[in-house]
Amino acid sequence: TDVISQGIPPDSMLNMAATAETYMDDPIAWAIVKEARRRKLKLGTASGTNTLPGMGIEAIINRMVVRVGSEKFLKANGVDVNSEMLIQADKLAAKGRFVVFVNSGRFCRGIIAVNDLAHELLPEDVKDITSMGMDPMVLSGHSRTTARYWAKLATIKNVKAGLSGEDKAKEIAIQQTAGKAVAVLGTKVNTIPAMQAADVAIAPQKAAQELKDTAHILVDKPSLSMISDTVSM
Repeated sequence: TDVISQGIPPDSMLNMAATAETYMDDPIAWAIVKEARRRKLKLGTASGTNTLPGMGIEAIINRMVVRVGSEKFLKANGVDVNSEMLIQADKLAAKGRFVVFVNSGRFCRGIIAVNDLAHELLPEDVKDITSMGMDPMVLSGHSRTTARYWAKLATIKNVKAGLSGEDKAKEIAIQQTAGKAVAVLGTKVNTIPAMQAADVAIAPQKAAQELKDTAHILVDKPSLSMISDTVSM
């Protein structure tokens, strides 16, 4: 996990982010908290926590509003991200990192780039599902750069990024209008609208409870191979 701050020490920024994310049931939140604990940081207490799926989280820490999420989330709250930080974020996204921005007060304090998520988009799995007549598609709430990195790694050509949960549901409806039956493998809470719209919704056993409650099928791990295995059954 990369922690790049501006104006405050990296550990201070990581501490704020991990404190805000402590009770979030989300892979990126888990990775941020895990890194803070690895560095043996003493986390504070957050109150007034508000989560916006697909955008980020805001919380009050030491009487100050702290936000952790996308650049779009910060901008929507009147926080500008300088060009240097955007360049750093894009470089990390080009390596497949999942980047979030951290804000306290009126300033963007920096970025955290998570690298230890189990995104098992493997070319052989894509080959399996395409051979069964299925057309894989990546619908991501992350940046276009990150989404394209993972899609290219998995040889998936159809990629849409920067989507909210509602945007994903609309994409599902478009596919269904074209006469296709759609299965959605969801690993994050902002996938729930798409899962609700899908003909078949799949979630990992270790996913957030909301995802599992939405799913028709639970699988052992979030990989495309599980979709082909499920269809084969």
